[in-house]
Amino acid sequence: DIAFWAPLWATSASQPGMARLNIDAADFARFARAVARRYSGSYAPPDESQVPPAPPSGDANLLDGLSGVGRSEAGSVQGTQPVPVAPPLGGLTVGGLLGRSASAPQSQLPRVDMYTLWNEPNDPTFLKPQFPGAGVRSSADVYRAMVDGGYRAIKGVDPLATVLIGGTSPTGSDGSNPEAGTAPLRFLRRLACVDDQLRPVSDGDCAQYTPIRGDGWAHHPYSLNKPPNMSDRHADNVTIADLGRLTGLLDALVRRHRIDPRLRDVWITEFGYEDNSLVREKPFTATEQARFIPWSEYLAWRNPRVRSFAQFLLRDVETQSAIAHHGRDRLLGSWQSGLYYEDGAPKPAALSFALSLWGQPGPPPKARVTRRSPRARKLARRARSALIWGHVRLAGRPLAIRLSQPGPSASGWRPISAGGPRRRGRRQTQLYTDARGYFGLTIPYPRRGQVRVQYRSVTGWVTAGTVTANR
Repeated sequence: DIAFWAPLWATSASQPGMARLNIDAADFARFARAVARRYSGSYAPPDESQVPPAPPSGDANLLDGLSGVGRSEAGSVQGTQPVPVAPPLGGLTVGGLLGRSASAPQSQLPRVDMYTLWNEPNDPTFLKPQFPGAGVRSSADVYRAMVDGGYRAIKGVDPLATVLIGGTSPTGSDGSNPEAGTAPLRFLRRLACVDDQLRPVSDGDCAQYTPIRGDGWAHHPYSLNKPPNMSDRHADNVTIADLGRLTGLLDALVRRHRIDPRLRDVWITEFGYEDNSLVREKPFTATEQARFIPWSEYLAWRNPRVRSFAQFLLRDVETQSAIAHHGRDRLLGSWQSGLYYEDGAPKPAALSFALSLWGQPGPPPKARVTRRSPRARKLARRARSALIWGHVRLAGRPLAIRLSQPGPSASGWRPISAGGPRRRGRRQTQLYTDARGYFGLTIPYPRRGQVRVQYRSVTGWVTAGTVTANR
């Protein structure tokens, strides 16, 4: 993520700090080219012992301050000790996933094959100004120039790299509040130089418009204060329940030849739910967080335009500072959306993210008879089917899945038919995930709405969990 904030020499800012005012697009393109060269896979950094130390800078600790990493891990906040980070999923480490040891010597830096150009340019925290004024460009106009130069710069170094643009935040204003961010769909329309009816405009920076280029649209569809299925009232906002609004607009802009066809694809590059176990002002419990994450991933998965789903963060940051803050407004740099608490202890979400399961009832059958008893009408409204969906993470290959439901009385679990042709007269009770570990199917509504999900490992069948398709 080649992003926040810009150095003073590349902006109109006059003071050290969060410099994001009128970013110079040419300087940004030169910096993007330098980053792409450094992480092209062929760059060998010099011996650090021979490099003189950089002079002190007022910008040096801004990123650490925002993320809380520098302060918490150094143990300098409120006299705390360094925070131990529990390795996720049974000792799995990032180095292990990449097939290399963290201590292994490297003569060359590894290749980066995916970039995002800037972070949440529709949010004034990261880019200003947001709305146009007398002689002032909007954030979309500034960002359009950054994309044009940055995309060409990276592709000039690594033509095979995937370069995402956007990285938009989920909510914003319609322009009535000049200090607020820009609603993401409003931002996108201005970026593509169209009005609310998608008619081309040619004012200001749009006078010489050429179609926006990019390999995908990145978005952060947070729904921090609402359940995943609750849409935002503002039609130009895009939370996890509103992904169809974004993909619909991208499709429309492609049809009108305003943007690159590859921008139809949406990459969720940041998402999460916070829990109120320690910071009581947060709206949801740790149990709700664990339930909302797979629910949200299911909503993303069912949209064919969505290419990725990300979890932010692995562990909480700046928790003690947030507790002392006692405010409903967010403390800068504090997030409680981790799968682990700040001390490394796992939350319920650590398991629900590793083995994401979701179940919901299917639609009730349409009543053909209008005159029925109240009980008959009630039964007719009940679902006769249930959708069961799941994602076994880190599988790396298709896995066999087996579903079962409670037996009559207390007779244990009984297999559920997975559909498909019978073999030797017997129904199939197992199915397979796709190569990424996803599966989804509709089954007759199970007893008590409960389904047990198991997957086959090298040691036998492992129970991933029990999912309930509430009516």
